[in-house]
Amino acid sequence: MNDEIVEVARRSLFPHYKKIKEVALTEGAKGVCVSGAGPAILIMFKDKVKDKVKERSLTICEDYYGKCDYREAEIAKGAEVVECEV
Repeated sequence: MNDEIVEVARRSLFPHYKKIKEVALTEGAKGVCVSGAGPAILIMFKDKVKDKVKERSLTICEDYYGKCDYREAEIAKGAEVVECEV
């Protein structure tokens, strides 16, 4: 998930991003990126590393901004075809 265009272009908007990415990957996250148009950072991880990644990421973010919002979401299982007429 290395995005050489968006990460570089938005670096000044996220002074904490590089450190969060480094820490999250060190703790076992599977990927980290700037999400959408920002100002969100997406961290993908398995449940077994969730608490450590969350704790360390929030600490870094709060050092810069005082308070940060952290939201968890699960990947949807995808679309299902319930009925199809041909």
